[in-house]
Amino acid sequence: MCLKISRVERTFSYNWAGDQIVSPLVTAARLVPGSKRTSLDMDVREFLSIEHSAEVRNFFLRKIVDSQPVQERERFFVGRKGSFDWRMRCVIEAFGKFSHRPAKGRGREEWLLPAETLANDGGDCEDLAFLLMALLGEAGISQSCLRLAFGHLVETSPDGGLRRSAHAWVMYQLEGGAWMILDPMERVDQRLRAKSAIKPAAPVASATYEYQPVFVFNRDHLWRVHGPKGGQPSCDLDTYLGRRTFWKNYDPAFAMGVHNDIFDNQMKELSWLERFTVKSVSLGLDANVLSYDPRDHCDFAYIDESWRRIQDRLNSGDVSELGCACHAVADFYAHTLYGHVIPPVSGALPLYDPAHPLDPGANQDAVFDRSRFDMNNSKPALTEAQTRVRWQGKLISGQWWRWYTTYPDDIQTKAELAPRRCLPDHDLLAVDAKSTKDNPKHLYPTKSAYNQQFDLRKSAAERHVRAVFLDWHAKHRA
Repeated sequence: MCLKISRVERTFSYNWAGDQIVSPLVTAARLVPGSKRTSLDMDVREFLSIEHSAEVRNFFLRKIVDSQPVQERERFFVGRKGSFDWRMRCVIEAFGKFSHRPAKGRGREEWLLPAETLANDGGDCEDLAFLLMALLGEAGISQSCLRLAFGHLVETSPDGGLRRSAHAWVMYQLEGGAWMILDPMERVDQRLRAKSAIKPAAPVASATYEYQPVFVFNRDHLWRVHGPKGGQPSCDLDTYLGRRTFWKNYDPAFAMGVHNDIFDNQMKELSWLERFTVKSVSLGLDANVLSYDPRDHCDFAYIDESWRRIQDRLNSGDVSELGCACHAVADFYAHTLYGHVIPPVSGALPLYDPAHPLDPGANQDAVFDRSRFDMNNSKPALTEAQTRVRWQGKLISGQWWRWYTTYPDDIQTKAELAPRRCLPDHDLLAVDAKSTKDNPKHLYPTKSAYNQQFDLRKSAAERHVRAVFLDWHAKHRA
């Protein structure tokens, strides 16, 4: 429902907690040194069992906790709000010491245990994912908030071409409830690639990626994951693992394409951890629909109210509040009709000035046509003519009304919400991501017109985020 600022697609289409418990047995999972047995069958959950691993525990205690400022270390030992997300970010940051080391001379699924990956200073994608899960668990994060995923990474190039590979990664459930992809390959040291026989293809900057889980597991269970339309394989884990294929020229740097572009590009003065915080908060605003507030997204024509909230958050100086504020700034351009009613100047939208609210004139009148722009409301309180009068002279955005979400108590009154429920549906006005097909019901019915408007609005969002960030940085970090 918000401006697409990541090249990862369909993240919210999967049940990352898992759909169906299945057998976790893997054959030929380990070599047996000094034995005539060529392999050892294992329960895949054993690769996450580190209760007695001194190597993992010592690495965590010495290298991660001790690397933090003294005043921050208590976050690893208290359960107050924010401490678990903080631990996750610190573990991810520490992961930069490891390297991607493709398996050589090992069989189909002869994985390393977390302590072995530590001793080896790296491993392949499964080894690194096991280690990341182990460190997160050692940091005191509940197993209910962790999943290791086996599945596929699908790269879609701008011309529609697909490249599909087997992959393993970690899912972490943020304190706000959203599931976040933690790909260990995104953080590890890539310098070994130059010394190896692997010759990765150059990543396509405008490609998109989709993480498609087939199985997820933690120390408790292994689950099969059904696709958005129930289309995932129904085989058991062992059969699935035997069928996997990897990219011939596997590129560990593919993850450079999955960053939140706006925040990474416009907030380079922040540390990686602080940008991670900003992106985590932004993700939470999108994913946590049970705490949805239209004033966080400039929805339901809450334009002035959203900008007041943005300013309050910027004034706080808090990095998390900065993330919320910049999320709303980007959504202003994606959701409202500002980009539609204001003509570009030299090919770019002028930035909106919230101190001078905009009168759109008659430029947005067409969207009140209910024969074309549905309201997602069978019992509107106002007629079409009354709706035009009610919103005359005010910039609007669409209403995001869905059966599965809730709304804040202070806007649930009939006088407050009823006239906003007469606005066109959000999806018919918002420009959230690049169009994949023509939609005659949308404000921009052709793919080319939609994409042109998307580029115009995204550019304005980037420039505005940069402007408010620099002002925030000057006030709170000077």
